[in-house]
Amino acid sequence: MGLFESILGVIALLASLIGAVFAVRSKAHKAEAQHEKQRADSAEATSDTQQRVDQARTETEQRHREEQRDDQISIDAGDRSHLDNGW
Repeated sequence: MGLFESILGVIALLASLIGAVFAVRSKAHKAEAQHEKQRADSAEATSDTQQRVDQARTETEQRHREEQRDDQISIDAGDRSHLDNGW
């Protein structure tokens, strides 16, 4: 019986070592997945911010073009001088 118990002890030890290795790997994979999720969230936030900046720039440029067009219409109609900047 001594040899059988020794073999069972070695098998139990190997099983616990294999379990420990898989536990460490699992934690490493979870940490890596969490890191990737944080990177993706950060990239998404950056993209959203860039879209808002681009949208604001486009709206400002459009408003500026409309103001220039309105000023030119007023000047062409003789309603105001090109020297009058409306400030």
